[in-house]
Amino acid sequence: ASACTAPGATCTSGQVAKNDLFEWQTRLDAALPNGEGIAVSAGSDNAIGLGELRNVIGGNAGPRVVLRSPDVNPDFTSIRGNWIGLNDNGDALGNGGAGILLMDVSNASIENNVIAANLHGVLLQGTSSGNVVDGNTIGLASDGDTVAGNQEDGVAVEGSLNVISFNVIGGNGGLGIDLGPNADGTRIIGNRIGTDPEGAVARPN
Repeated sequence: ASACTAPGATCTSGQVAKNDLFEWQTRLDAALPNGEGIAVSAGSDNAIGLGELRNVIGGNAGPRVVLRSPDVNPDFTSIRGNWIGLNDNGDALGNGGAGILLMDVSNASIENNVIAANLHGVLLQGTSSGNVVDGNTIGLASDGDTVAGNQEDGVAVEGSLNVISFNVIGGNGGLGIDLGPNADGTRIIGNRIGTDPEGAVARPN
């Protein structure tokens, strides 16, 4: 797969965005914002983050990672292991929009990201369906303990048949998980909501 790694990058089919520091100065502590961090608007089988080869995406004016479906659905995109709304030290450097925004997208996987200090954590908008949000830390910093809440909901779901599983969702300004009126068939499994990762300390939404 070809690289899709420049700040403010737009990915198409089969591309990889990995191991980049988007949106701030050499000192890695002050924002130099893009409109959006990474946008995927067509094609399929894209990867944003590969395990330890994470992207650090913070300080943008709008959403940090955006999947949108104007004509060709960016199916089967993977967003994995990124720090979204944080700086390279794992401290809050929030974005102006959602940490991850899916717009009418299906079959994406959002796994093992730290998503903090954004407007929403994860927003599955419109007809987004069949997506999996699994194993993320949403509203806490990279240490899993420090509150770095998203301003509104941790996860907001508008579409149907999505899976929200085994996430830690705490410290957010709105609901931990918010299901809209069309979120039929949503599965919510094994999450820790309003606690730290061990379920021992309250981190209320």
